[in-house]
Amino acid sequence: ILAGINGLEVGQSIVIAISMIINSSMHVFSPESYPNARQVHFLSLVLLIPFVFVSIPLYRANKYPASVFVGDTFCYFSGMTFAVVGLVGHFSKTLCLFFIPQAINFVYSVPQLFHFLDCPRHRLPKFNPSTGLLEMSCVEFLLKPKSTIKEKLGFLMIKFLSQLKLAHLEIVESDGVSGETKYRFNNLTLLNVFIFWFGPCHEQSLTTKLLSFQIFCTFIAFTIRYVLAPCLYII
Repeated sequence: ILAGINGLEVGQSIVIAISMIINSSMHVFSPESYPNARQVHFLSLVLLIPFVFVSIPLYRANKYPASVFVGDTFCYFSGMTFAVVGLVGHFSKTLCLFFIPQAINFVYSVPQLFHFLDCPRHRLPKFNPSTGLLEMSCVEFLLKPKSTIKEKLGFLMIKFLSQLKLAHLEIVESDGVSGETKYRFNNLTLLNVFIFWFGPCHEQSLTTKLLSFQIFCTFIAFTIRYVLAPCLYII
């Protein structure tokens, strides 16, 4: 799941859990549901409702300015909870739809995750102490005439993303003699691309934008599941 700024991990987990509760409730209270379907979705509710009510006070303590930091522990816990509920409730395909932002973040990060481009250990937005705002964190790389095929593919990927306005790419310096060019690009995460689109912003504002995007994607997920499902996959 997306992580790194106050309130984001817990906030998106609450949104995903509520989406799953709505989905299971539609099966539990629908007169057209089979008894077995009602039973497994009821069990899903038994697991999800306590999770949400425990996560809400945690979110209040974790949102900006945070007094509690959840770290990887909560991410693992929430991820395992969702996986178990999806398996128990027999709606693993629907569950995947609730992770659209996370899937987008993974695909967007592929050039760095598979080391076509440099991938620093931490790719979080950087804090500007003079403005108090978060800015894109960037990476520099040197493109040489004798660069490897993998490095050249990485450059083509980031150039393609920049042409689609999905990434920031600029020339830092160019040496006409050696043919070497140093480029700078933003770390490929949703957090950084939101800053690229909307400009430097406060941490709380960035969290709000990302959670709003998560909610928007939830509406898309329900549309796919209950309106377009017959065209996309076998239920």
